[in-house]
Amino acid sequence: MEKLTREERSALGREAAKKRWKRIDSKKDTKEAGKATSRDDLPVAKYSGLLRVAGTEIPAYVLSTGERVIARISATEMLTGVKRRAI
Repeated sequence: MEKLTREERSALGREAAKKRWKRIDSKKDTKEAGKATSRDDLPVAKYSGLLRVAGTEIPAYVLSTGERVIARISATEMLTGVKRRAI
C-alpha cells in the first residue's frame, strides 16, 4: 500500500468536508421546510440478548434497522473493568 502525497491527502480531506457540509446543509433545509426530524425516525431496540465475550456476558440489542449494538455502559464496563455503582 502506497502512502498518499500531501496533495492527495488534502484533496481527499477537501472532498470529505464538502460532503459533510452538503449533508448538514440538506438537514437545515429539511428543518426549515417544516420537516424537522422527529423521534419517530430513531431506531428502537426490538430484541435483546447477551453476547458472550472472553467469558463475560454483555447486554446486546438488535435495532429496528437491523443493526446490532452493545449497550454503551456495558461496553465501558467491559473495557475498563470498572462496574458502575447503583445510585
